[in-house]
Amino acid sequence: MDSQPDIALSRGALLVTRIAAAASVLVLSVAPAFLLWSFIRHLARLDDLFLIPPLCLVAAPHMLLLLRLRAGPADWPQRATSALAWAVPWSLFVGLAASFLIALLTRADSTPGIFLPVATGLLGIVMIAATTIAISGVLMNRSIPGTHAGRSLWFVGFAKAAVWAVLTSAVFIVTLPPIEPPNRIAANEALAVGSLRSISAAQLEYQSRYPDKGFARTLADLGPPPGASLIDGSLASGRRLGYLFELIPGSPDGLGRTATFTSIARPIDLGVTGKRFFFVDESQVIRWTELNRTATIDDLPLR
Repeated sequence: MDSQPDIALSRGALLVTRIAAAASVLVLSVAPAFLLWSFIRHLARLDDLFLIPPLCLVAAPHMLLLLRLRAGPADWPQRATSALAWAVPWSLFVGLAASFLIALLTRADSTPGIFLPVATGLLGIVMIAATTIAISGVLMNRSIPGTHAGRSLWFVGFAKAAVWAVLTSAVFIVTLPPIEPPNRIAANEALAVGSLRSISAAQLEYQSRYPDKGFARTLADLGPPPGASLIDGSLASGRRLGYLFELIPGSPDGLGRTATFTSIARPIDLGVTGKRFFFVDESQVIRWTELNRTATIDDLPLR
């Protein structure tokens, strides 16, 4: 008599657990593709791609649980009970980690486009799915006659979850690129802006010295001899303290003179040596963007 309600409860919990595990695996499988797409579309930074290996490790226990839940309550295998004992504590860890990441994302205000809301939404699904797995997994495991996991099995499950959490955290730490302190990044960006100002000022001086040529066509033309010695050698090389610089000349006019130019600065390692891209042209106005692309004349002017 008492076993019928237990079986009914276990079947309901089994269905809920399967759905939650499938949702978690689906989201954690879609997330790497979303990160790659966001990076290609310049909506995410290179740093975000380093989340892909930890995401694969996060999905593994739920994938294993989903595979082992193919049998019904009346035909419950011991390996499914073992998978539950591992998945329940792991799901608690994943739920807490997802809620922490959501709190960080909601406080961020520099990520453009759809990346921030979509990433927050995916993490929200993972958090709900993980919490559901933890609750329904306990109900299911305790309600099926003869399959209640003993203390030793739960101890092993918690141990596996702890080891997996340490492994996932270690992979995340190892794959995460070194982040320079914010003051270092700010210093690099300030130097990049100053360097572009030097280039634009040197271009005006070059144009006045060589009216038959117009603006210089390369940074080397502005640099030490055989250049005009208007900028130093390090800037003329196109590389200075975390930034790469490029001079792009406009098409020659009817007299063969270069009447326009653009100069750009981009971080050597986005998010590590700098966060912003910069642009200047013959108007002398510095423009910038935090998107993962070259700054253009359509971007915001620096104030």
